[in-house]
Amino acid sequence: MRRRLTPIVLTGPPGSGRSTELRRAAHLLSSRSHGRVVHVNWFDDPAEIEPGPFLFKLARYFFEEWGADVDRVHPNPALVEDMRASDPYLAQGSGRTLPPQIIAGIVFEAYAKAYKLDRFALFLDGLDQAPPDRARMVLHKLLEVAHKVDLVVVVGPELTNGTASFEVLDKYRLFPLQSVRTDSGSDGLRWLRNIALHRVGESKLPSRKVGRLISTAAELSGGLPRRFLALLADAAKYSDRPDPGVRQLTPAADDQALSLRQSLVDGDRAVLNAADGTNGLEVPEDRKTRLLNQGMLLEYPDGKDVKVHPHPLLRRYLD
Repeated sequence: MRRRLTPIVLTGPPGSGRSTELRRAAHLLSSRSHGRVVHVNWFDDPAEIEPGPFLFKLARYFFEEWGADVDRVHPNPALVEDMRASDPYLAQGSGRTLPPQIIAGIVFEAYAKAYKLDRFALFLDGLDQAPPDRARMVLHKLLEVAHKVDLVVVVGPELTNGTASFEVLDKYRLFPLQSVRTDSGSDGLRWLRNIALHRVGESKLPSRKVGRLISTAAELSGGLPRRFLALLADAAKYSDRPDPGVRQLTPAADDQALSLRQSLVDGDRAVLNAADGTNGLEVPEDRKTRLLNQGMLLEYPDGKDVKVHPHPLLRRYLD
């Protein structure tokens, strides 16, 4: 982002930390280089998202934020009228009726000028909740204004896997978040442990018991931060002590495993067993996309290659 090698799509399995990475990048950029980073996360109904109206709504988001800023010169009356006339929901006013990509480009330029910016960074979260066909159309529509902003969009793995992904990857830079290794002494294990300590306000492990709990939860999570934290939280609920141990993690893991198992369909077990430890290229495209998107099949870096493995919580159902 600092080198403006955009637009970018950020992808990864559910719970891999896509939104967290986005917030972290936004914080670093706003404090170091861009000066202004806008992080947008709203979708009234992801299943009904329409590319054109969405682009206008995005422009209106900036327009209204700008207009409400008492420290900035407000939008000129002509632009206000153009926004009203171009609104696909109201279509009122005496201004020009402009297509969404045109009015969005005008607003983005005027917004940057008002804040004395050459360009600004736009981080768009939540598109992974939209159906793949609609999300793909939105990505295409965003390309029409990508020359006006430094754009990063979070999408689900179904848009970046398989033959249909080429139309996305051809125009965007792909930044995939993968599951982390949780072997003893690994960077991934230290990272997850630091996340857990940060959540409870500790700087170091309070006991070996808690250390074993964290290591076991990290292994069972498959290296996914959200699953890892959920396991720890559930273990605490099953404990009558303030420091739960591995024993309390067992029923927590059973609950999480059951939720994954319920997503298995006929043929999944055979595919997961056959794909274990491979690059996953032999897995049928539609099944692989679904398994990745549901977090049942995980990708791990392996040197210059990527290997896939079933989620650890599923292994008991695959033997």
